[in-house]
Order: sequence, then structure tokens, then C-alpha cells
Amino acid sequence: MASDADLLNQLETHISNVQQDPATPLNEKLFESSKTFLAPNVAPDTSTRLVQQLAGLVTTLQQDPTPINDLLLRLLEPYSFSDILSFEFPVDFVAGLDVAAQPFNLLTLSLLEKATATSNDAATLATKPAVVLAIVRLWLCTPDTGVADKAQNVLLGLLKADEQTPERSNESRTALTGSDQGLVWRRIFGDRDIYTLFYAACSLDVSNPDLRLSKTQKSLAQARLLSWLPKVASLDWIMVTRSHHPDVEASYGLKPTDKGLLQFASCNMVDYKGDVLLHMSLINFYADLLEHVRKTAPNGALDISPNKWAHGDSPKDDLHVLASIPRKALFAHTNGIPAWTSSPLSRIPSSQTNADALNTLATVFHGPPERKALKFPPDSPLSNDVDPPTENEAAAARALFYLYLSHHPKLFADVVSHAETIALKDKALAAINLISAVITAEWAPFPGEDGSFPTESQLNAMMPQPALAAANTGVLAVLSPPCLEYVLPYLLQPAQSFTNLVGGRGDTESTAYIIATSKFDALRALQSRLRELYQRERLPEFEQMLDVIDKRVREGPWSREGEVGGRIGTLEI
Repeated sequence: MASDADLLNQLETHISNVQQDPATPLNEKLFESSKTFLAPNVAPDTSTRLVQQLAGLVTTLQQDPTPINDLLLRLLEPYSFSDILSFEFPVDFVAGLDVAAQPFNLLTLSLLEKATATSNDAATLATKPAVVLAIVRLWLCTPDTGVADKAQNVLLGLLKADEQTPERSNESRTALTGSDQGLVWRRIFGDRDIYTLFYAACSLDVSNPDLRLSKTQKSLAQARLLSWLPKVASLDWIMVTRSHHPDVEASYGLKPTDKGLLQFASCNMVDYKGDVLLHMSLINFYADLLEHVRKTAPNGALDISPNKWAHGDSPKDDLHVLASIPRKALFAHTNGIPAWTSSPLSRIPSSQTNADALNTLATVFHGPPERKALKFPPDSPLSNDVDPPTENEAAAARALFYLYLSHHPKLFADVVSHAETIALKDKALAAINLISAVITAEWAPFPGEDGSFPTESQLNAMMPQPALAAANTGVLAVLSPPCLEYVLPYLLQPAQSFTNLVGGRGDTESTAYIIATSKFDALRALQSRLRELYQRERLPEFEQMLDVIDKRVREGPWSREGEVGGRIGTLEI
């Protein structure tokens, strides 16, 4: 094996030959040996000389520069970002970040990644607006997935390095003013050119003459922004939800009351009707957003007092997001172990609550909507009608229902109480909707070992002991303890009316009628599902229940044997 001095001499001679004739093939074996044996032991002045020679070589090279890039990275490994900036020969970061300079993109990004090591280096890079703009442009516009991932990591690393500065306050980054600390955040969100680039690259408009991105390239940029924003939101929610340049935002369809870049990405950016893959990306975006914010903000919008849940403004927007995302996102983990108390669903109360909360529980517990099965010939490749995403959602709905019920054993006592309080129409209807949603739920067991879900044994371990026996359908759950003692008596008893208490038949009577018919619909849903269950299993207890329910259904919503008067809801102040 050649000594370090011989290897260095061979390398410098080869570099000189290639400089004289750029078409000279690179000696890949020599570069690999130099990276492995020479670079770790070379003196600092020799390393700097080699870096300068190699940097000069790539400007005239007419072949794949990968061997040179790999050696440069190894030689520059000990150097900090400040050291690189102090070289006598300047590094042209902007040229290396050009989308057309793809062979040098990863090398340039690796050098800039060094600025994420300290807040001072990150702040230094933030004073170079052209470089930061070039990173963002490369990230959103490159066709190379590996380069885009690297650029995204560099941007996140810079923001995190800036976040770690003790002197940096929420007020300084929110106002985008103050000391040198917070320069990265101020550069990315406060620089007009960079902020505009987010919208120009990701908007549905493909006519921008400066970018000239095709629809496919726009879709890539949109998917990358959707992947990046939840991570940034977990660092600073305020920065992604406030307006920074109102005129820029207005030119891309945002209103003055809209919530900045996050509003644009979640509501204005994606043509989810015309792009199925981006529709899925948007759904995953909501799941990631909730997960990242949950980890960093456990005392968030759902952590409010019982009195505010019952009588204050409902956090309906947050509940809507929670009901819209994939149910597997509602499984929280602590140190890799599923933990119910970390799930946002655990924050929703069943006693002092509101209609939005009850309807959210109904949506989550019901699971995916029912699908009409298509029948194909046995030899058809389309004969398998199992839809894994639907099965996963059905399994998650079942698990979330039993986790919630085990930690709120009086759930249906509370729900029936709300349903009977017809003075509070919206809450009563939401309570009945929750009962109906569980009755008609078609659940499924867990599909097997999957890190996104707890296993059946983990599910049992997450419940207070002794754990509830988890049924595979909603109707069985309703007909089993602890639901049975509340739901069935409520549905069988006649509907209530305000007639004798207040006299007349005005709006209150209309409210009573709406609630009565909704309750009767829930009873008929129970009748239908129980009949299907009895036809499959023929158990005598099901037959007895079905006889009682059939008799009550024949009487209609109002029964002559019903109680006179109704219940007036009493609020817990």
C-alpha cells in the first residue's frame, strides 16, 4: 500500500492532469483510496490546499463529479461553517444550489448543513438572503427527491438551531423584529422574496414566468410544503398561522382574516378533487399537523375547563380537524408505547360538554362510512374487495371507542342525560347521533403487528383493569355492559314533550318532535342491526330483545303509555 505522501503525490498529479485536459477520466480508485486513507490523516494546510484544487477542478469538469464531491466532503468534515466562510477562495453557494447544477446540490447542501450546528452559524447564514432563497427554491423545485429531502432537513435544522437560542423570545419572532437572534425565522418568514416563493411555487397557477413549473412539478412542491409545515408548526405555531405579507397572501386568494401560510396550504393550495395522491397527502398533512402540535402543546385548544366546554365558545375548528384526520393519528405513544392520556381524544369530556364534542366522538367512533360491496366473478383480479385503509380505520374506531369508554365508564349515562334534556336541542340531537353512530358502526379487529396501532394486548393494557371485552360491531357494544343499562331503556321509553308544562304548540313542540323522531330513528337502526345479528347467531337473548324492540317500534315515536310532560335541562353552573 502506498504511503500517505505517495498517495498525496499521485492525487495532486492526477488533479493537475484533469485540469489540463477536462476530458481525462477520473481515477475513481485513487479518489476512493484518498478518501479512506489520506483524508483522515492529512495536515490542515494540506487539506485546505487539496480543497482549493478540487474546488477549482469541478468548475471545468466534463464528467460525473461524484468521486470529487465525496472526497471534498471527507476533507471538509472537520471544518465548521465559520471555517468554510474564512477560506481564501469563496464558495459559491448560490451556484451550487441551482436546480440545473444537480450533481453539486448535495455537496452544497452538506456544507450549508454545518450552519445548523450552532445558533451563531445559523444567524450568519440568515444574513445571506440569496443563499436562503436558493435553498428554498431548490427544495421546492428540484425533481430529485434526495436533494429535496436534504434541503428540507437543512431548513428545519436552521430553524431549530435558531429556536435553541435562550435570548430569543416569542415576542421577538412574532414581531419579526429585535436583536440578531431569530434571524433565520425572520429571514424565512419576513423576507418578501422567500415568503412569496412559497406561494408562487405551490399555488395552482402554473403561469408564473419566473418559475415555469409544470402541474407535476407544482404537485411535488405542494407535497413538500405539506410535509414541512407540521414540523415547523411544532417549533412555532404562531409563525405559520399569522400574516407576514398581507398583499402577497391576498394575491394568492387569502383573506385578511385567514391564517397565513398554514391556511394557504391546508385550504387554498391543493386541488384535492383532481389529484387523488395530493388528496391523500393533504389527509396525511392533517394527521402530521395534529401529531406534531400534540407533542409540543399538550395543553392546547382542547385543554379547557369543564365550565368552558359546557358554556363557553366551542373549539369547533380543532374538533373538526380531529374528526377529519385518519384515526390512527389519534393513537399517541410515550417512549414508543401507546398511551391513552397523550391522545387528544382523551381531552374531550362526556359530562360537561357541548354538541360539537359529542358529534366529534360520534364521527370517530363510527369509523369509515359503509361501502357497497361489488360482486365480481371468482377468477376476476378485482374479486378481492378488501380495502386495507378502510379496514384500518374500522379497527382504529373500535379501539378508540373502547379506550374512551374504559376511561369514561359513565359515557352513556352522560349521553342519555344529554339526550333527555330537550331544552338544549343541539346537544340532545348530538347525543342521539352518538348513540346511532355506535349502533351502526361496523368495526374490525387490528390487522396485525403495525407500529401505527397498538396490538390487542396493548389495547387491553391501556384500559383500566379489568379490561372491557371489545366487541367487533357497534350493536354488540351497545347491547353489552356498561352501555346496555343506559341505552336500551332510553330508546324503549316513549318520547318526551313540553306540551303540559308550557302549553301551546310553538317552537318548543317542534323541538320535541325533532328530537323524538331522531330518537325513533336510532331505535329503528338498533332493530335493523339486531335482526341481522339474530339471523346470523340465533341466540335466544337476541330474540327476546328483538320482540321488545319490535313492539316499541310498532307504537311509533309517541306512545300512549308515555309520561306526561318532559324534562327541563338544568345547567351545572
